[in-house]
Amino acid sequence: MSSHAVHAVSVFVVSNWTPQSLPPAIPTGTDISSARLDKTYTGALEGHAVTYFLGALDTPGTSGSYVALESVEGALGGRRGRFTLSHGSTTTGGELGQEFLVVVPGSGTDDLAGLTGTGRIEIDEDGTHRMMLDYDLP
Repeated sequence: MSSHAVHAVSVFVVSNWTPQSLPPAIPTGTDISSARLDKTYTGALEGHAVTYFLGALDTPGTSGSYVALESVEGALGGRRGRFTLSHGSTTTGGELGQEFLVVVPGSGTDDLAGLTGTGRIEIDEDGTHRMMLDYDLP
């Protein structure tokens, strides 16, 4: 990120979580699942997104990992367009690790063409989900 990166904070709400079927996987200590999520963003990012989620969680539900690709449409810092996010993390006993969130290179359109950025997702104690994104635009 350049020294001109903008720090953006947005709240998102998942309005739909639809499990998707997957072919049987090789059995391991975690089950793999897939879902489509619909999200609405408010704050620095105003818009909506469709997320395709892959997760692997152990039977007690305490350890695992997820990866997701998310297509976003809306206005970021007042500039309209679409872009793709890639994000994921691991969890071990409820502790998050290896978290990442990145704007997929080359995915920005319209006023968001050339968008780059990295960030993270935070969950408040009350369950509010926030996306923190440090981004650059040409």
